[in-house]
This record gives sequence, structure tokens and C-alpha cells, in this order.
Amino acid sequence: MSATTTEFVNEPLLELRRAEVRADATAALAALDAQLPLEVPMLIGTELVRGNVFASVDPGVPTRIVAHAHAATAAQSRASGRGRRAALLSEQGSCVARPICCATAA
Repeated sequence: MSATTTEFVNEPLLELRRAEVRADATAALAALDAQLPLEVPMLIGTELVRGNVFASVDPGVPTRIVAHAHAATAAQSRASGRGRRAALLSEQGSCVARPICCATAA
């Protein structure tokens, strides 16, 4: 199974003093609540990978599970690091411009 990602962008600020903005935010939260708990596999390279599942809870209501997340095994973590290093090398040709790449190469 593969996945695509988009570049991170912050959500626009909301003017919560306006009733229609508050109503829209309330409706969006209700729609999200209907989808909970989310299933959150790992993304290693371009592959969605399942691992050891754990519950991610709402810190305000610790008995409420908001997601089933997947934790990487040591082998998955090493594979992910190798894949990232290979991607950095193919982008740059060497580790000179990316010190983290050199650190993970050892």
C-alpha cells in the first residue's frame, strides 16, 4: 500500500468572535469526532506500514482514544533510516550539504 504526502501548511487563523466561524469550526470538529478513532500507520519511504499498535488518547480526556497509531520495530526504524540516507544521497550526491545524512551513515 502506498501513500502520498503534501507539504505542511499551517491552517489559517480563525476569527472565533464571528458566529459563523465558530459554527464552521464546531461542525468540522463534529465531523472529525464521527471518524474517531483514526488509524495511523507509519509512512516509511512511500509505503504505509503497520506495526505494533498503541492507543493515542485525548490528553484532556485520557479515557478517549482518538487514534490507533503504529510504532516501528527496531528493524523498521533501521530500514527507514537507510531509505532516508539513500534519498538524501541521491538528491545531493554526497553528505557534505546534509550533516544528518553523514551521522546516520555510520
